[in-house]
Amino acid sequence: MGGTIVADLPAPPSADAVLSLIFAEGQRPDKLGVAALAARTGAGFTVTHYGARDQGWLELLVRGMVIDCHGLAPEAPLPSPAHGVLLGLDAAPAGVAITLQPGPHLAEAAAMLPVVRAVVLLGLELAALPGLLALCWNPAACWMAPDWFRKVAGDWLGGGPFPALGLTSLHRGG
Repeated sequence: MGGTIVADLPAPPSADAVLSLIFAEGQRPDKLGVAALAARTGAGFTVTHYGARDQGWLELLVRGMVIDCHGLAPEAPLPSPAHGVLLGLDAAPAGVAITLQPGPHLAEAAAMLPVVRAVVLLGLELAALPGLLALCWNPAACWMAPDWFRKVAGDWLGGGPFPALGLTSLHRGG
């Protein structure tokens, strides 16, 4: 018959994660919480792979693209991203992170507009989870209050302007 054995291992979360969601201690979602959100009527994403029971990651399908979600409870939380620009926040809150990053087949396309839109849409959906303190668009090191992110992301996905303040940032050079 033939066949191939494929290990049930996710791509490791990397420093290239595009979006981090920071939750209050003890409120980081687990696989079932994210899957319940995906099962809602009108949810913009579905769970396509759960990984092994002891792994804190899910493979999510949004707009035909696979986005990996890492750091889900009870697995150890991921490190918080670097502190940078703060939007709607007085300070970057202390908390525990989960991350979104394009699946391995999309890794080289992470900056392409359709992939960015898919990650933003997924972040907007996950921003409905309880205990969310902040979101960080990692390539720009922009930390945003959940309400800020919901507003700019929702406006953009609804046909409004690109959320340059939030998905890009300027840093002083030498």
